[in-house]
Amino acid sequence: MRGLLVTAGILPPHDENLALFTNWVARTVAEIPARHAHLTRPFAGWHIIRDARRRSARGRYTYAAHKGDCGNVLAAIDFLNWLVTQHLSLRRLQQWHLDTWAIDRPTLRSRSIPFLRWSTARGLCPPGLSIEHSASQLPGRCQAEDEARNELLRCLNDTASPLDVRVAAALIRLYALPLTRIVELTEDHISRDQ
Repeated sequence: MRGLLVTAGILPPHDENLALFTNWVARTVAEIPARHAHLTRPFAGWHIIRDARRRSARGRYTYAAHKGDCGNVLAAIDFLNWLVTQHLSLRRLQQWHLDTWAIDRPTLRSRSIPFLRWSTARGLCPPGLSIEHSASQLPGRCQAEDEARNELLRCLNDTASPLDVRVAAALIRLYALPLTRIVELTEDHISRDQ
């Protein structure tokens, strides 16, 4: 409905993903304990949301970016909760504490980096602390060319599978497109020729 009102010129345009994120931050920060909110609110507002607004102004704030920013805020909250369980504060944090955190929570490792950098830049924790990005791993097994070709032929010719599934599989096979990009396509985008 809002899209129709924007098109008609009644309402000003705005970035839905940015609006989703700012509303989510307000709700999330309101639900956490005050001892965490006093750090999470400025981190989310002054760092993450400000950057999201810049990306939105350039037309680059996607739903995936929104989810990534939510993950960064949640990682900061989880990190602050972990500090409490360890009877630590940001000021008493040492590198071995961060290493323990990163090893125990590999899925939050890279999501915690923005909060740590923000905290360090503001003098909230000792300088020189860092969480390294985990080393990217190359695939353990490369697919043989014949196997890849057979998968693609199945995508193109297997009429037992629905057309949308076959097209999505072909796009993944050919271009390694993530499903989040493919899901935006409709049957109107599909054409068939020789």
